[in-house]
Amino acid sequence: MKPQLKALLLGVIFAVFVGELSLRIGSKKLFSTSNFLEEEYHSQNRHTPHIDHSQLGWAAPRNLRTSVNFLANSSLGTFERKTIMTFDSSGFRKHWAFRCPEMTLQGSPIVALGDSFTLGSETNDEETWPAHLQALNRREVLNAGFARYGLDQMLILLKDLLTRIRPETVIVSLTLSNILRVSETKKISHFYLDQSARPYFLMDNSSKTLRLENTPITRKSTALQLKGIRSVLGHSLLAHYIFRSVSFNFWYGVPQRNDLYPDGISKSEPTNLALLILKEIRSLSMKYNFKLLVLIQDHYQAPFSGAKYNSSPILTSLRDSALGLGIQVLDLRESLSNLFISDPAVYESLFFPFGHMTNQGNLFVAAELSKIIKSHSKDCL
Repeated sequence: MKPQLKALLLGVIFAVFVGELSLRIGSKKLFSTSNFLEEEYHSQNRHTPHIDHSQLGWAAPRNLRTSVNFLANSSLGTFERKTIMTFDSSGFRKHWAFRCPEMTLQGSPIVALGDSFTLGSETNDEETWPAHLQALNRREVLNAGFARYGLDQMLILLKDLLTRIRPETVIVSLTLSNILRVSETKKISHFYLDQSARPYFLMDNSSKTLRLENTPITRKSTALQLKGIRSVLGHSLLAHYIFRSVSFNFWYGVPQRNDLYPDGISKSEPTNLALLILKEIRSLSMKYNFKLLVLIQDHYQAPFSGAKYNSSPILTSLRDSALGLGIQVLDLRESLSNLFISDPAVYESLFFPFGHMTNQGNLFVAAELSKIIKSHSKDCL
């Protein structure tokens, strides 16, 4: 072997050794013989708060307070954040009136339905927008949002909730993601590192009615299969960190979205399905005499120089249809767009790198909602 090649090879080996040693020391795993990929997989599934549900596919746990390690992959790289999540006996995410401990709640509750934006992923219990809305209005706000939910699951959950409670107001949070999910028959998630069956509706074209499919749902095991290079390099903390950042799907064995086809998509057009679901929720509001408010939230967009704020035509179409049905709508996209253009730094402060809202962002949402949900009490912030 030529001296130059030998020196290069030794240099690479030394660099890998130093990198591995440094990471193990920093992580307090110096003598660990574990497969770090397998270890993290089991850690994620153990600490991610969810339970299997025969009607919803998955649901919030009951009577649980836990520290959650959020792990996700975005264009900005792998993002991790630890938060405290607490769920009560009904599966609502609990929140605490830290800023106004003497607060007395008034009237019937407000129910907040939505996906991870409503749940408050990456934020602590008191930092979600339902928590801030409760503090601002002195009205009990039940946070019924949950990760990866589609509008169809919100309808199923609402029907169940109405057998037990009589809300004064129901807020339905729409995002582009939870609209598109209504055409999915299963959900592949980086967050849970598995795929889960979900309920879905099909539309009867002749009667324009909804037909629920895929219930009851039986959970199938999706245990991590470690084969080949992952079974070997998984024992290297350095390799684990590198592959997790540069090839998330391969490393965790998570299929790409395109791999959902053909069995993971119902082929139904999501906008039309979502409109029928909104009509069904409106019918429930008339039957059970609650006020219905549709909240339109948007995902993070990078406000780099010269960028334009993009508003989804799907959300715009549903907003206009909801208004046509007489449903009250709060569309946050105009306010977010103005901040995106006039004050990018403030806009950036409203979102985490992965796209969910920060504590400041959720307070912004709650303040806008509070203008609509009138209260005669003083704010307690």
